[in-house]
Amino acid sequence: MSEAQLSSGLVPDIAPEYVVFAGGFRDSPEWGLAVIMLPMFLHDEYGDNGTLQRFYANMSLYADYLTSKSTDGILAYGLGDWTSSGDKSPLGVTASMVYYEGLMTMARAALLLGRKEDQLRFGELADKTSA
Repeated sequence: MSEAQLSSGLVPDIAPEYVVFAGGFRDSPEWGLAVIMLPMFLHDEYGDNGTLQRFYANMSLYADYLTSKSTDGILAYGLGDWTSSGDKSPLGVTASMVYYEGLMTMARAALLLGRKEDQLRFGELADKTSA
C-alpha cells in the first residue's frame, strides 16, 4: 500500500494499482485506512514500534489527505457500507467513522513514537470529528 500511495496522500483501493479506477473504487476511506490501521495492528500484536516508525510518514500523509477531503469533520465520499437487505448507508456515516478511527489511531501512534505535536494535532482533529 505504501508503494501505491500517491504524493497527495491518496491510497488506492487496490495496490498495486495496475488499473486506475474512478470514484469510490479508487479512493474509499473505508479501504485506504488500512495504511493507518495495519501498522498499529502489528504493534498491538507484537509490541514492536518498528512498523509504526517505518510507515508513520505514510500514515500521517493519508490522515492529512482525508482531512483535506473533509468538511467540518465529515467525510461524505467513498464506497460506504451495504446491509444484508441491500440498502446502502449514507456515505457520511461510514467514511466519517473510519476517519475518526484513523485520527484516534494516529494520535496513539504519535504518542508511542514520542511525537507530541502530532499527538495533539490528531487528537484535536478527532475531537472536531466526533462533535
